[in-house]
Amino acid sequence: CAAVGRRYGRLHAFNPSRWEPEIPIMRRFPTKLIVLMLSAAACQQRTAQQSEPTLTSGQRAAITDSVRKATADFIAAVEHVDTARAAPFYSRSPDFTFASNGDVFTSWEAFQPVFREGWNGLRSQHIAVVNSKIAVISPTTVVETISASGSFVDTAGKKSLIDKAAITLIWVRDSSGWKILSFHQSFP
Repeated sequence: CAAVGRRYGRLHAFNPSRWEPEIPIMRRFPTKLIVLMLSAAACQQRTAQQSEPTLTSGQRAAITDSVRKATADFIAAVEHVDTARAAPFYSRSPDFTFASNGDVFTSWEAFQPVFREGWNGLRSQHIAVVNSKIAVISPTTVVETISASGSFVDTAGKKSLIDKAAITLIWVRDSSGWKILSFHQSFP
C-alpha cells in the first residue's frame, strides 16, 4: 500500500499549469484516481484484517484443551447411547448440519428424529479415537478431524465392529459452551 501511495500520492486537484495538451487530463486523472482509490480500499481491508485479535500459542492451547474435553464428554454420552445426554452437544443454530455416508440433514429439527430412532436400536457403542487434529479458527470456532474405530451392540445383542471411521466436527462456542455446528462421519 505504501508503494502505491508513493507512486500515485502526488495526485493533485486540476492545475492548468500542469495540463499537458497532448494527453487530455480526463484520460490521465481518472485512471490514477481509480488506482489510488482501489489501493486505499485494499489497504483499509488489510488493516481491518490485521486488527482482528491474533491468538497466542497459550490461548490456542487452552481452546484446544477445552475442545478435547468437550469431545471426550460427547463421546462418553454417545457410548452410553444416551440421547438426552448427547443432544445438548449439538447446536440449534439454523446453520446446523449432520452428514453421514451420503445422508445430509440441514437442521436440528430434521436430524433429531433420525438421531433418536437410530439409537433406539442400540444397547451400547464404543468409540476409540485413533487420532485427532484440532484447528483453532477463532476463539469461538474450531474444526476437529478424528480418525476412529469402534463397535456397537444392538438390542438383540449382536456386536458389530467399525474398523475405520472418519469424523469432522465444527465446534462453535456460545454462552453455554462448545456446540457441534456441523458433524460429518464416514465409514469406508
